[in-house]
Amino acid sequence: MKIFIDTSAIIAYYNIDDKYHKQASESMRAIKDGSIPLTRLYISDYVFDEAMTFFKCVLNRSEMAVKIGEAFRESSFTSLLRVDEAIFDEAW
Repeated sequence: MKIFIDTSAIIAYYNIDDKYHKQASESMRAIKDGSIPLTRLYISDYVFDEAMTFFKCVLNRSEMAVKIGEAFRESSFTSLLRVDEAIFDEAW
């Protein structure tokens, strides 16, 4: 199974004060233990940017943003999809 995640899922998982943190953590635990048979996690560059901006600017946690960003960029499990003009136009 492949899943595309949005900004809210990333924020909920990493932000312990988020009202959906528990649900996001339970979902991630299920992915890690194989209960959810996930083979690939996808995020777009828009989602990546929005999530990193949230941690850096809203929560004022620059170090956290860098750590999370590096984890996503270095993960062999996560694919970062870049939205170019052709993809943007096709989605429109």
